[in-house]
Amino acid sequence: MVSGRRRIVLAIMVFGLVISLSKGMTYPSMSVNLTVTVLPFVGVVVELYDESGQLFDRTDPAQPPLEAALTTPDKQHIGLYIPETVLEGPTTVQIYLNGSIPRPDIFDQADNEAKTRGIAAIPGAEPIEFTSNRDLGTTVTIGLPYPASLEEAIVNNLAIFYLVEVSTRWIISSGCRTDPSRRSISADVDSFSIYKVMAQAATHLHDVIVYPNPFIPAEAHGGCLKFINLTHQAKIRIYSLTGDLVWSKEIQNSGGAAQWYGKNDKDEPVASGIYLYIVTSPDRDEATGKISVIR
Repeated sequence: MVSGRRRIVLAIMVFGLVISLSKGMTYPSMSVNLTVTVLPFVGVVVELYDESGQLFDRTDPAQPPLEAALTTPDKQHIGLYIPETVLEGPTTVQIYLNGSIPRPDIFDQADNEAKTRGIAAIPGAEPIEFTSNRDLGTTVTIGLPYPASLEEAIVNNLAIFYLVEVSTRWIISSGCRTDPSRRSISADVDSFSIYKVMAQAATHLHDVIVYPNPFIPAEAHGGCLKFINLTHQAKIRIYSLTGDLVWSKEIQNSGGAAQWYGKNDKDEPVASGIYLYIVTSPDRDEATGKISVIR
């Protein structure tokens, strides 16, 4: 028989806390004391919830600065960069696809209101809500995906908008920047909200850009000529040098962009040569120029 007392000290990590329990257990041969010290865990966890509200992805606890990258059910990526000294203390950031609670009426009203300001919803780009148990206090960077099928011309006009629920309006975030290699757009924000990737049309036609020019369909990215910085309502006409109408397109709520694949209105490839384009808006604004097509 062994006599005497033995002490065992254990530390157990449970739900981000080091929790202590103390209990004495007496046996004929020994007595055991289990002692655990309570210590707070300091770090940030980022959780992603799918459209049904189920937890889909989660990062390990980490101290800022940190860059969290989470994958959605359709293999897109959502990013969050938290600099040093932000969100100090135990923090959980929750990201909800299509919002934490259903808001279809509010989203529809906000989308319709946005159309009146030349802001177009992007098919496949749904609202994404960020929440946290702590206020930010300073800026962090969020990164949202945009659909891979999106026309390249529209990518130039993308921005992240946040929802003001009391007025059901989408407001553009400042400093938006796109990364075509990752098919994502990012912005710096100083508070969490509901965000959505949308396309912002121009308010005039003074800054219309047409590229690439010369246009070589076999070499151009996507095989098309891009028109960007268009107003949300516009009409594009392309003429031959003899004045014949070659191609035309009405633009409405397109996100301020359009593409031409070098074909006429009969879907036939046009010949090499110089063509004229005229872009007009309902406000009688106009942009004109020449396009060189090389086959």
